[in-house]
Amino acid sequence: MQINKIQYAGTIGSSGAALIYTLAADERISSFYDGMFRNNDIKGVLKFTAGSTDKGCMLRFETNERIPLAKLMTKPLKRGYMLTLLSNIGAVMSAAQKFMLEESCFVLEKELIYVDVQTLDVSLLFDPTFNKHEYSYRNFAKNWAVSGGVDLSEDDTYPAKLIRFINSMKPEDDIASLQKFIEELRNEPVAQQAQAASAQTAQPAQQAAPTQPAQQAQQVQQVQPAQPARPTTPAPTASAHKEVTAYAGTDEVSESFIEPPVRALQVYLTDSAGNQVIINKPKFQIGKGKATATPNDHIIQNPSVSRAHALIERTNNDYHIIDLYSLNGTFVNGVRLVANEKRHIKDGDTIVFANEQYTFHID
Repeated sequence: MQINKIQYAGTIGSSGAALIYTLAADERISSFYDGMFRNNDIKGVLKFTAGSTDKGCMLRFETNERIPLAKLMTKPLKRGYMLTLLSNIGAVMSAAQKFMLEESCFVLEKELIYVDVQTLDVSLLFDPTFNKHEYSYRNFAKNWAVSGGVDLSEDDTYPAKLIRFINSMKPEDDIASLQKFIEELRNEPVAQQAQAASAQTAQPAQQAAPTQPAQQAQQVQQVQPAQPARPTTPAPTASAHKEVTAYAGTDEVSESFIEPPVRALQVYLTDSAGNQVIINKPKFQIGKGKATATPNDHIIQNPSVSRAHALIERTNNDYHIIDLYSLNGTFVNGVRLVANEKRHIKDGDTIVFANEQYTFHID
């Protein structure tokens, strides 16, 4: 399934709305997946029907009243909503494994994840052809935490906590373990986090021994009930009402809301020898020489690499790579880029400049 060829039919968020995909001449529907969907009700996965048109075999995925996650993210999402959506996505993918649906066949693009705005239930697109995609639940969660688009006014620590947990995961750790952590993080009271942070930094002042009246007053204070913590916004549940808004309570989106508060995060490349190349500029150019109109930020001493070979660019807290009309090409996960066209890159992607291989990292 070629994601850029998926078309939308109907009005977004209305009954009868659907995604339409016409298979290429060399694509086939897996009979196993076709039978699995025909004979089972797989909750949280978009059902599809196959048909024939004059253009070939067509797949139709019913989205109905649900809206794309990308539309919800036009303003910063509150902490509870973001973590609830992430948890719900993981729950769907974990349950789908019982039906032998492979993780790599789910299309985890924010434009193609559909959300019920009343309950925050999600519906995921599963590719029933023999193609596998470059997606995983942990990479999707990590990239969302890194790229921002969330309201940090209640708590500015949870993106870093999520990223640290994902970085600590072992290859054999499954979807359920990450989804469980996200649930625990979602249910952790924000007030408790603030108290823990202040307890680490606060230093009690040294005081002289109190007099007897002062001691009595102190005892009275000790038996008084503690002041209740300021209530926080509860995480949404399946019974959330329609009038609940998922956005931060402001019409203006400040950079401090969108920018993740993780100053220790690094974006870098590693070469085949494990050497790191820190990407520390919004536009980071790579090539083999210095004599270019725009100086290279990283020089690869290899005659197969062009002088100005490729550009890694940060746009709206996402990272893209652009081939600068190089002679021997730039490749992402084995696919050669079209010159001067942006390609989104994420943590773990393999990038090859001519014949020099690197791995892209966000830590």
